[in-house]
Amino acid sequence: MTIARRVVLLCAIAITLLACVAAAVTAVRRGVESSLQEDGERLALQRVWEAAVTETADVTRNRIRAALAGSEMVDAMAALDGLADLGLREVTVYDTFGELALVWPPGAPPTRIDQRRVSQLISGRHGFHAIAATPAGLGLMVAGAGAEDSAAPGFVAVLPLTSVLAQVVRSWGVAGFIVDPAGRPLLSEGGVDWAEVAAGYDARAGAIFEVVHAQQAVQGVTVPLRQPGGQPLAHVVVLRDRTLMVRWLDVMDGLSLTLILAVCVTLVVVIRWFVVRTLGPLAPAVAALSQLSRGSTSVEVPGDERADEMGEMARSIKVFRDRVRRLRDGEEQRLRQWTRQQDFIRAQLQQMANTLSPEGRESLLADLARIERMAGGDGGRPGHGGDRALAAAVEVMAERVGDQHRRLEGLVTELRAALETKTELFQLQQQVEVARRMQQSMLPRGLLPRPTMDVGGTLVPAAEFDGAFYDYFWLPDGRLAVTLGQQAAGGLAGGFLSATARASLRALLSAGMAPGQCLDRTRLLLRGEQDGDAYAVLAAVLDPAAASITWAGHGFAAPMAVRRLGDAVDLRRSGGDEAAESDDGEANFDLSRGAAVVFLSSGMVPVQGTAAHARVDAALRAADDPSPAGLLAALRAEGLLETAAGANLRDRACVVARFLA
Repeated sequence: MTIARRVVLLCAIAITLLACVAAAVTAVRRGVESSLQEDGERLALQRVWEAAVTETADVTRNRIRAALAGSEMVDAMAALDGLADLGLREVTVYDTFGELALVWPPGAPPTRIDQRRVSQLISGRHGFHAIAATPAGLGLMVAGAGAEDSAAPGFVAVLPLTSVLAQVVRSWGVAGFIVDPAGRPLLSEGGVDWAEVAAGYDARAGAIFEVVHAQQAVQGVTVPLRQPGGQPLAHVVVLRDRTLMVRWLDVMDGLSLTLILAVCVTLVVVIRWFVVRTLGPLAPAVAALSQLSRGSTSVEVPGDERADEMGEMARSIKVFRDRVRRLRDGEEQRLRQWTRQQDFIRAQLQQMANTLSPEGRESLLADLARIERMAGGDGGRPGHGGDRALAAAVEVMAERVGDQHRRLEGLVTELRAALETKTELFQLQQQVEVARRMQQSMLPRGLLPRPTMDVGGTLVPAAEFDGAFYDYFWLPDGRLAVTLGQQAAGGLAGGFLSATARASLRALLSAGMAPGQCLDRTRLLLRGEQDGDAYAVLAAVLDPAAASITWAGHGFAAPMAVRRLGDAVDLRRSGGDEAAESDDGEANFDLSRGAAVVFLSSGMVPVQGTAAHARVDAALRAADDPSPAGLLAALRAEGLLETAAGANLRDRACVVARFLA
C-alpha cells in the first residue's frame, strides 16, 4: 500500500470516528434535552392544573358567598338551588358557633372537616380548597366564609373535577383523564378513548409517554394529585398533539445525517486529491533512488521544478546523482594514476638494486618479489591487489624500522627502569603517609556533650590506603548531623575525594539543607573528580527533641536501630510503619527515647553483603550495653572491627548515636 493510500485511509478512519463521536454527542444531548423537556412539561402541567383548580375554587367560593349573603337559613336552600350550573355535589353550612346549620341538597351527607379548621374558617374568614376523596368520588373541596352580617358565616362545598379538567384540556391539550392509582379512568375530557392511552400509560418510564392516535403523534403528560403529606389520590393525564414537532425533528435528523455524510465524502475526496497532488512525485523519486543504489547514474527525476518539499527532494536526488557520476570519473582517473605510480616505483627499485652490494641487492629483490606476490599479478591496481601491494610495502618498511626501534627501546627501558624503581618506591611511601595523615585529620576529635544525645565512632584503616571517613557535629538548631564516605575502588585518589565530600556535606548540612539535597549536591560535585560517580556517601540528621532520624545514602547499607536490648531493625527507605520516604530519596523514622542508631560503612557491610549484615544484626541483638561505646565493643568482639591493620582489605568505619531519655 502506498503512502498516499495510507494517508487517505487514515483520514477516512479519522473522519468516520469524528462522525461517530458527533452522533454519540448528539444522542447524549438529545437525551439530556428529553429529560429537561420532561421536567418542563411536568412542571407546566402542574402549574396549569393548579391555576385551573384555584380559579374554579375562587369562582365557586364567590358564587356561594353571594348566594348566602343576607339570606336567612330558611332562604339559603333556595339560594343554593340557583347554583346548579356550578355542578355542586353538596354544600355544608356552619353557624357562628361552628355547629352544622344545613346541608344542601336535602338528604345529602354533610362534609365533615376538622373542628379546628371550622373554627379557623369562622373566626378568620379565610377560605381554602383541596382535592379530597368523598363518598361520591374524587372532588374539589372549597371552603369559605360569609360576610360579617351573614347568618351563615362558614360553608364547605364539594364539586366534581370535571370543570377543572375541561379547563386544563382547553388551555393545554387535546384530551385529559383523571386516573386512580390502579390505572382506572375516573374522569375523561376530549375525543380520545382511554383504551388508546392505557398501554402507553402503563409502560411509561417517567412523567411523559408517547401515544399514536389517528395517525398522529400524541404525547401524554402525567402529574399526581396528592393529599397534603399523603399518597397520590389519582393522576392527571393530559394529551398534547406533537405531530408537527415529530415530523420537523425527523426532517432535521434526516438533513443532519445527509449533511454529515456529504461533508465526510467531500473531505475524503479533497484529502485524496491533496495527497495525490502532494505526494505524487514520491514514487518516481523512490524509483530513482533504487536505481542509484544499484549503480545506475542515467536516471531522471521529474518534479524538480516544484517549489515544495517534493521539488526539493527531486533536486537533492539530482545533486546526489551528479556527485555519484563525479566520484566514478574520479575513481577511474585515480586508477590510471595508481598504475603509473606502481610502474615507476618498480622501475626505481630495480635501478636501486643494481647499485647495492650483493647481500643488499638480494634482500631488496626479495622484498620486491614479496610485494609482487601480494599484488596477485594484477599490476597493483587500487581496490584489488594494489591495496595488498601497498600494505606489503608498508609492512616491509615497518619491519625494518621496527627492528631497529625495538633494539634501541630495550636498552633505554632497562636503563630507565633501574633509575625509576627506587624513586617511585620513595614517592609512593610519601604519598601513602600524606594520605593517611589527611584521613586522620578528617575524623572528628570529640563532640561537646549534651544531655539529649550520646555519639561515638571508630575507623579501622585498611592494609593499604582506602580513604574512608566519618564525621558528626551539632547543627545550629540543636540537631546532630552524621556523615560517612568511602570510595568504591579505594586508592590514593580516595583521600582527595573524601576531603571534598566531607567538606561539602558539612557545609550543606550546616546551611540547613535536607540530607537528600546534600547528597545530590555532593554527588554532582564529585562527578567532576576522578571516579567521583562511584563514591559512596551517606548523610543523616537526628532530632533529639522528636527522637527522629532523616537519612539519605548512596552505596551504603541502611542504618540499623537498636530500640532496646535484643531488638535491632533496619531503617530501610523501602517502607515500614514508621518510615516516610520523601521525593528526594530521604527516609524519615520516628524512634523511641533510649534508642541507638548504628551507621556502617560499605567496607564493613556491603550493600549486597547478606553474610556481613547478618553478623552485625546478631552482634547488636546480643549487646548488653545500648550506649555507643557498648555497641562498638559488641561489634569489635564479633570481629567486625579488626584491630590488626594487615587483616583489612577496606577501611571499616562505624558511628553510633543514641537518644538519651
